[in-house]
Formats: sequence, C-alpha cells, structure tokens
Amino acid sequence: TSAGHAHFIKPDTDEAKPLFHKIVPQGKDIQDFVALQYGDSKDHTNFFLLVQLTPFSVSLYRQDSLEDGPVMTMNADDMMHFEIRRTKDDAEGEEESNAEKQETQPEDAQDAKDPQKEIVGYWEDGLAIYADGTREEKEVINTE
Repeated sequence: TSAGHAHFIKPDTDEAKPLFHKIVPQGKDIQDFVALQYGDSKDHTNFFLLVQLTPFSVSLYRQDSLEDGPVMTMNADDMMHFEIRRTKDDAEGEEESNAEKQETQPEDAQDAKDPQKEIVGYWEDGLAIYADGTREEKEVINTE
C-alpha cells in the first residue's frame, strides 16, 4: 500500500524478507514487525520506520546506513504504559459494577477507600496515605 511518498512494507513478501532479516534483532520473529519506508519524495525514500507489534516499539533507520542501527528507538525496554479506551456506556457499566462490589465489602474496607479523604501520597506498596494521617489498609483475603 502506498500513500504519497510513503510505502507500507509487510515482512511476508519475498522482496521484503532480506530487508527485515537485516534489521530485525537476532532471535526475533520477523512476522512480529511491519515497516514504513518514506522520504522527501516518491523516488527518494531515505527513512525506514520499523514497528514491533509485541511488545510495542518503534525504531527509525536511515535507508543508506541500516547497518549502523537505528537513529532513534522508542520503548526498547518495554516500559511504555497504554490505557484502554472505553466508550461512555462501558464506563457507566463499570461504575455500577464497582458500586455493587463496594456494597458487599465490610464497612472497614469501605472506609479505607473513602473517596472523600484527601490522598497526599502513596506507600511503596501502592496503598494511599491520607491527609488525616491514616493509611489505606491492604485487603486480606482469607482462604479458609
């Protein structure tokens, strides 16, 4: 597929396989990558954008110096956080579900997650520290 002076490349074509084998890191499956070749004009494509799908990362290469490695890499250490987008209807259903869960919790557990208390920080374990000096308590699940 082409759009102006950009060209989408899939690794499953015979002409693309040597290129993907050249730049995809050793031991990685080339089928987990796609690329976009682009530049200043249709005849002068001087950049190669390599996208790894799982885990997501993006690397930018100069077409004339692929052997030198990427000019820039984003999310190489797989530290990027992604949020799942939901429609408003999905969010309302989730709020109702959370309200039902809170109704079935003991009163002590509800106090620990009181939305009216001002949170001033978090402990290392991720539990809230409130402005009044209290701390969110870890929920203990009895397996007996």
